Amino acid sequence: MKKKIVDAAHLEQKTQIEKVMNGMTFTKNFRSATAEEWYVFLPGYEDPRTGGAAGKAMIHYNLYGNRDVFTRSP
Repeated sequence: MKKKIVDAAHLEQKTQIEKVMNGMTFTKNFRSATAEEWYVFLPGYEDPRTGGAAGKAMIHYNLYGNRDVFTRSP
């Protein structure tokens, strides 16, 4: 028996989500040979404490080619 998926989001919510997704931007900075940082910017939002990006991710690579991802809020 197939279960039906019900979309409970209102049109206003869908429009707002689409606006944010279309306006989302990213920047990437190389911190070293084994680390980089990514910043996420959302339209109409800035971090209240720093006035900057909505989110930040730090990615550290080890010498064997694997990577560990550490995230934190600004």
